[in-house]
Amino acid sequence: MFYLKILSLQLLWGICGFTFVVAQNSTSNTYTIVHMTDPQLGFHNNDNLEAEILNFERAIRATNRLKPSAVFISGDLVNRIHDSVQIAAYKDVVRMLNVDIPLYVMPGNHDLPDGLTLDDLKKYQNNFGRDYYDVKLKSTYVLVLNSQMIASSKNVTEAYLAQFNWMQRKLKQAKRKGYKHILVFQHHPYFVDSLEEKDEYFNIPIQVRKKYLDLFQQKGVGYIFTGHLHYNLINQYNTMELVTTGPISRAFKQQESGVRLIRIDDKKLTHHYYSLDEYENLF
Repeated sequence: MFYLKILSLQLLWGICGFTFVVAQNSTSNTYTIVHMTDPQLGFHNNDNLEAEILNFERAIRATNRLKPSAVFISGDLVNRIHDSVQIAAYKDVVRMLNVDIPLYVMPGNHDLPDGLTLDDLKKYQNNFGRDYYDVKLKSTYVLVLNSQMIASSKNVTEAYLAQFNWMQRKLKQAKRKGYKHILVFQHHPYFVDSLEEKDEYFNIPIQVRKKYLDLFQQKGVGYIFTGHLHYNLINQYNTMELVTTGPISRAFKQQESGVRLIRIDDKKLTHHYYSLDEYENLF
């Protein structure tokens, strides 16, 4: 397995507007992204975070040994929206990540409420940073989206349109520049069982579902990585793979908590989900 032997990479990263740039000083053209989702501190008990903290710390320690090019956490960072105790605990664990490993986070429906307001957005941004942005990583271009705003935009119409227009512009630029891989990371999957399924808690509203997927398809997106379901699921939309990753916190459908490793080289992108037990024993 490629994960058993990963070169130590020296990483330089910075922030410029909405764009995060990761440069690597390495002769290797192979690099690894770690996808975590739903650490959701407080999932079992809002007043006792021990179970989720333990899982999250295990994932962070193993990631430090892997030394990936980037880590993406796709939402539900905490269980109770704007809970200062849970947010502080989340930040304590995140500080365990080696400082030379870039970390990119985005909101889920437990970080921003249904019917979110501009005040909710500001609170999220104050606690966690930007709610949408892009990342350039060697041959890969990544869009990080606020899917809670896509799912529930009625009170933040201008902010929703700003993200959508920005996304259109960035995708057009990325396609023109010829990135080998264009990825989307967000919290919600667009659908679970079928494109035409009814609106429900676990999907993106049908009113905008196909609009987004068709735009991604047209602009060359190859993969959409999401969380939210608390289990692993892979769907297809035309040539795009829609990959839902299981959680750091409690998993459903008799699956195990874990992380997904995404390997990218000159020829292809591959990914595999590892339980926390498997992940800890890879290195």
